[in-house]
Amino acid sequence: MAELWKECMRWLIDCKVLPDDHRVTQPSAQVIDLALTLRDGLVLCRLASNLDSSAINLKDVSPRPQTSQFLCVKNIKLFLTACREHFGLTDRELFEPHMLYDLSRFGQVLITLSALSKTAQARSKNIAPFPIVSRGPVDDSIYKNLDEVADHHFPPNHTGRLDSAYDRLRIHFDHTGAVYTSDREEDVYEDICYITFKQTELHEDVVYRRQLDIRASFAEAYYERIEDIYDVICSYSKKNEIPSVTQTPLNKRDHCMKELVETENSYVMALRMLKQHFMKPLSDVLPVAKRDVIFLKIKDLIEIHTGFYSQLCQACQDEADAISPPGSLKHTRANSFDVPSRISDVFLRWKEKFVVYGDFIENLTRAQETIDDLCASEPSIKIEIAKCEMAAEQGKFRLRDLLTVPMQRVLKYHLLLDQLIKNTSSDHDDYDGLRNAHSAFLDLNEYLNEVKRDSDDLQAVQDILLNIEGDNIQAHGGACDPKKFGRHVKEGELKVLFHDNPPKKNRYIFVFDKVLLICKASRVSGTLLFSFLIRMTDGEQYVCKDLLQLSDYKVDETPKDGSKKGDGKGNWTWSWHLVQRVDNTAITMYAKTEQERKHWLAALKGLVERMNPAEARRAGHCFSVATTTPGTNCKFCRLLMKGLVYQGYQCSVCSIVVHKDCLEKLTLYCGRPEPPPRREESLISSSVSLPPPRPLNGPPLPSPRTPLGVEEDLHGYDWFQGRMSRPEATQRLSAKYVPPGTFMVRLSMDRPDIAISVKDEERVRHMRVAIKDEAGFPIGTQDRRYYLANAHFFRSMKELIEWYKDHSLCESFVELDITLQRTYFDILNSVTEVTSNYSYEPGDDGGGDDVKSNVLCLKAGAQVSVLDKKYDNQGWWLVHAQHQTGYFPKSHLSQKPSVA
Repeated sequence: MAELWKECMRWLIDCKVLPDDHRVTQPSAQVIDLALTLRDGLVLCRLASNLDSSAINLKDVSPRPQTSQFLCVKNIKLFLTACREHFGLTDRELFEPHMLYDLSRFGQVLITLSALSKTAQARSKNIAPFPIVSRGPVDDSIYKNLDEVADHHFPPNHTGRLDSAYDRLRIHFDHTGAVYTSDREEDVYEDICYITFKQTELHEDVVYRRQLDIRASFAEAYYERIEDIYDVICSYSKKNEIPSVTQTPLNKRDHCMKELVETENSYVMALRMLKQHFMKPLSDVLPVAKRDVIFLKIKDLIEIHTGFYSQLCQACQDEADAISPPGSLKHTRANSFDVPSRISDVFLRWKEKFVVYGDFIENLTRAQETIDDLCASEPSIKIEIAKCEMAAEQGKFRLRDLLTVPMQRVLKYHLLLDQLIKNTSSDHDDYDGLRNAHSAFLDLNEYLNEVKRDSDDLQAVQDILLNIEGDNIQAHGGACDPKKFGRHVKEGELKVLFHDNPPKKNRYIFVFDKVLLICKASRVSGTLLFSFLIRMTDGEQYVCKDLLQLSDYKVDETPKDGSKKGDGKGNWTWSWHLVQRVDNTAITMYAKTEQERKHWLAALKGLVERMNPAEARRAGHCFSVATTTPGTNCKFCRLLMKGLVYQGYQCSVCSIVVHKDCLEKLTLYCGRPEPPPRREESLISSSVSLPPPRPLNGPPLPSPRTPLGVEEDLHGYDWFQGRMSRPEATQRLSAKYVPPGTFMVRLSMDRPDIAISVKDEERVRHMRVAIKDEAGFPIGTQDRRYYLANAHFFRSMKELIEWYKDHSLCESFVELDITLQRTYFDILNSVTEVTSNYSYEPGDDGGGDDVKSNVLCLKAGAQVSVLDKKYDNQGWWLVHAQHQTGYFPKSHLSQKPSVA
């Protein structure tokens, strides 16, 4: 009887609701894998629809339930209602929703599916029911307590989310029936853009890596279908005339370049096909709002990839010219100053523009659903869309399938770059650049994956909020603004005790990134089985009684009343406190079991810590969790902020944005804040007159010979201080008015070396810049490469300096965790040592909290370094004193002797 679940799995495959290669078919699969596959109710709803198209209204199905118990149970209830009303199953043959969602009695789920397999509707499909051989009663003990197995194999993360659940099978529901979105979309993708090279082994390797890497990007089944769509379109465009990079590829690298350029050309043609055969003909047919949703960002993508393709061809041609024999015909570059000469430069230059794919991917499901809705409700529009599909390629491609191609294409670039790197020698001029480009597009992929994940999460949040009423919900934005709530994290039934309003009450709790909702169920409750099967309607389901901002609370997991342990009965006695940070008022929450308490605490403590991370308090900035604009990069690591909501932390003083993992790596020095509000003229009438800064450059000193052209290349940059000894650089940067992160570039006095001197939190550090002869040419030619360590190579000192302004020097020196933040020249031209004549506290002049946030409180006699006088006309100087940076009234300061 233990193998009953495998017979059920085979029946589901025969019913075409699971693919033949689903993970539950693997030799290592267990019953828990099938249970998790069915847990969100999507497969079950599709099964009912396949057996009887009238059994379920697919518009009632929540297509993206994520980990929401509310939405998963809603889908399960729809299936159970269909089993009872359309398939005639009896109450004894049905399971209760919690038996599946809680994984507590999966054996009863198998009994229901077995009974369904024997109905007239199922037999009419000529599919053998299960079990094939009649057996005795199911030994339900075998399938009990799968929730414990799930906890063991799929433990919740720090937020309490079961992340593996996101990667479970995803189903798409359209109005012609529930179908997988994987197979057909994959075929179209391959036909449009993929080129096969039989003369090398490249194709097999690329396909293998694509199967491994792309399936990991989003939901596995979904992307198998997209891949096919992509390949279909690529093969389709193959027949068109394409400017070749090399007419006769000589090696694997040539084939990689040929594949890269030709598939890009095919993709550009596919985008133009969308515009020519769909956007233009349908512009007068579709309502403007619907048209804008369906074709969102298509025009932008055409413009971007036309330019990208042009520069890609140019870069490949430049490389071909560089290795062509002397005397051969060279290609003339149209824009020798604007177009990069290396393939890696093209990718790095265009990466920022490719962030627009985030908007496209976020909108993709909405666009496809809009097409489905229009075709279902407007027969005339359905006919016009069909005409366009026929005109494009005799109906080979559906419009909704073509819209998936851009998403698949952008996820291919890192694979194409990976193949190019594999077939590029390490001493090639562009080898390091290609590795940087590959890393950049991996970063882009992660960004797009998180955008898709957040988009699905926010849709689930919106679905949840539509079923919750309450003035506090609407005041917080409600379903119209799910981003204010954040991602869905956890939900479930608890008992809640407000200490100022006893006794304990039964409540349903929804937890999101920022808020916790305490709700009262408005549905009829009862003990009969079909109290669980009340149909979901547009009416009220929950009423929000309280909305808590999680940043205002802390979690106390050891209640003072000692009720952590069970009271003998074991139910609803496993408790903890949510404590208000301001007045210490507490709310006690009770879980049914110790295991549930463990999960709730993991979720709540993770979120509360995320709102107020310890790293933010140690970093010297005023960080709080923030939602950033698309394309924002982390100030420390320079990688994209991933997702759509609450991606990282922003400093309220200097406005920098960082990932959570980068918080503790930042320097303690907080950058320039915004000025406070303008003060009254009566308070700033007095000013300090300071002499201009001393000039920096004296007469040149005799020096050893430096590499040809190096010194000339450095002049003109404010970070270059000429020839200077190590002790002199140390003395200058050690001045107390010089903040950490200040640096200079100098030439050594006794050696022909370039050195970077930088001040960190402890002392002044000195680093020698190495110069590499990249291609065997004499030092002094254009093939020179500058570097601090073998991790990164640069074609100029300017490139090196700009890189380490955004990336920590710990990449090259483990103990030096700082970036190059400001030049010594800037400090000397802005820093003046002064003394505060009077004590001052923010608010003395009537300013509010917005003034206090970036103004220093100093006593009379404090030693102050003036960093900036930009807002002199408003009466404020930016100063550094007592390990703090902020604004201070200039009328309270007097000048010290000028810095020598």
